[in-house]
Amino acid sequence: MQTPYQPPNGDTAMVTDTGTAAQSLARAVQLWHEGKAHRRRRTGFRCRAIC
Repeated sequence: MQTPYQPPNGDTAMVTDTGTAAQSLARAVQLWHEGKAHRRRRTGFRCRAIC
């Protein structure tokens, strides 16, 4: 599940819960091991990490 998060600077970031992120990562690694992983096209969307 994703939830919008709005930091004090007014931007909006979509935050994924830990369980969903773990499932997605496990699936991505499985596809990579099977040789079925592919690169996504660049969409022009800039992602900023919140650390």
